[in-house]
Amino acid sequence: MKIKTLILLSSILCGYSYAETDINNSPKELKLQSSGVSFLRTPKIDVNENDLKGKSHQFLARLYVNEIGKVTQVETLKSTGLDALDQKISASLRGARFKPYIENGQATSFIIQLPIKLN
Repeated sequence: MKIKTLILLSSILCGYSYAETDINNSPKELKLQSSGVSFLRTPKIDVNENDLKGKSHQFLARLYVNEIGKVTQVETLKSTGLDALDQKISASLRGARFKPYIENGQATSFIIQLPIKLN
């Protein structure tokens, strides 16, 4: 039986994304336009029924993305409650790639929150 994985991209589409800029050496998070962020390579989260322990789970991560669209850090904001599953999801998210975010004609790093629902 295949397990369905749903990555809720509403955070991207609804503008819950943030750009990171360096103003006077102090990083500042700025809200991005909803059309400014999109995946080049969507994360592939490979889970099975044993991973889920027979239940649905939710996971919320904050992704730090560099100027070329590579995920440099994954921070867990809401755990599934299962360490092995959290590690598997985080590893998959590190493999995602985004289109570079362009601000004022220059690629810039950004931070985005990504909710994931596993059924």
